[in-house]
Amino acid sequence: MNKTQQLLEVGLVRWKEWEDQFLEAEDWLSKTEEQVKSFHQLQNTLIDKKNALEEFQVDLQTIFDWQQYLDKLNLKAQILLETCADSRVSNTVTQLMTKYSALLSLAKEVIRRLELHYQEHQQHNALYQECEEWIEQTSDKIIKLSAVNFNLDEVNAQLLAIKPLKQTLEQGQNKLRYVLELKEKVMLTTEPSGATKIQEEAVLLEAEFEKLMLDVQDLRQRLSTRASLLEDLEKSKKIISEWLNDIESKVLYAIIVNMFRVLPFF
Repeated sequence: MNKTQQLLEVGLVRWKEWEDQFLEAEDWLSKTEEQVKSFHQLQNTLIDKKNALEEFQVDLQTIFDWQQYLDKLNLKAQILLETCADSRVSNTVTQLMTKYSALLSLAKEVIRRLELHYQEHQQHNALYQECEEWIEQTSDKIIKLSAVNFNLDEVNAQLLAIKPLKQTLEQGQNKLRYVLELKEKVMLTTEPSGATKIQEEAVLLEAEFEKLMLDVQDLRQRLSTRASLLEDLEKSKKIISEWLNDIESKVLYAIIVNMFRVLPFF
């Protein structure tokens, strides 16, 4: 076998090896692209979004690592071109690199979207829970302040304690507004059944907050009414006490006068 034949056989072997690896790489790129696109599907819950994000982070690392395989394939193509100057080799390398770049861009877009969807949903859940706890705590304060009391000083103290609640309600209203704004974003990135649940929870939270505001207004009105009644009672008590003291003085005076009238003079 002469040198030309040997070179030809080596070239054929390298070509066959290159062709097999090219087809394998092309198949991997196609399957990976489909897998990446599958993550465009909406998730139902925060946990589902977290799981999807963590799963895709692994896939993304695999895509990054595949760059090394592509580099080795490119090196083999350069070696092949030394024995077989065929434009198809350079064209296929360019084609693979273009597909890989497109896949990488798509994967980066998907990871950014998954991270954003998870972060917004997590933020919404945390703030929603914070609002629920705030409503529960404020309701407990209202219950304590609702204790029936017939001491004017203590009723006035209850009225004073309501004033900070009004400021707290304004803060709570701001939190609720932000929850509702986030809710709109989260619903758009959530599977329909999950979005429906989020909407139902938001409606319930709004209703609880409105009831809380009405409870505070009602409590303030009841305490104000009670304070007015107690003030009137205090005034009436004072008037009656003064009247009784006056009557008592007059009666005592009359008794003394009568006593002097009946006493003999010496």
